[in-house]
Amino acid sequence: MALDVGVQVERSTADQAKLEELAQSVESNPCVLLRNDNLLFGVARQIGSYVIVKTSEGSEIKLKHEEVLCWADSPRHLYRYRVDHRQRGDVPAMLRDARWCIRYGLHDLAAREIVAVNRIAPNSQEVISVEAQLRSAWDQHSQNMASSTPSSASVTEESEKLELADDSRHEK
Repeated sequence: MALDVGVQVERSTADQAKLEELAQSVESNPCVLLRNDNLLFGVARQIGSYVIVKTSEGSEIKLKHEEVLCWADSPRHLYRYRVDHRQRGDVPAMLRDARWCIRYGLHDLAAREIVAVNRIAPNSQEVISVEAQLRSAWDQHSQNMASSTPSSASVTEESEKLELADDSRHEK
């Protein structure tokens, strides 16, 4: 089943520019994945047994290497690290990753995790709970974006992805 739902919406040049700027800012937001699953935003470099993170405000944070799992150019790349370092079909880890994605605004990736978990564990109460968290986060995100991005294309696409998740759970 394809996860991406093709929705064709004409956008003004200004809308398209805003969406491209938003996508670029999300894709180029350097961050560090800490052992406790939190993200620390900034550019990291290793010096000896420490990782030094320079934040956008210019301050530097010195962390012991053991506190850091990985660093990358964006939360999306760190999500990939998380997926690559879990066992295949590990439902609790998949749900943790879905919650982590919600926490860091990666709603499309959270929806993918939910769809994948539904294939393994349909009608799970925990999946239903995580899906409700995603819907709530997406509603909040949509309200925040309404004033800055007039186009509703991404809202429609995300809603349709969630409907696919619902449909796959109810088909079982």
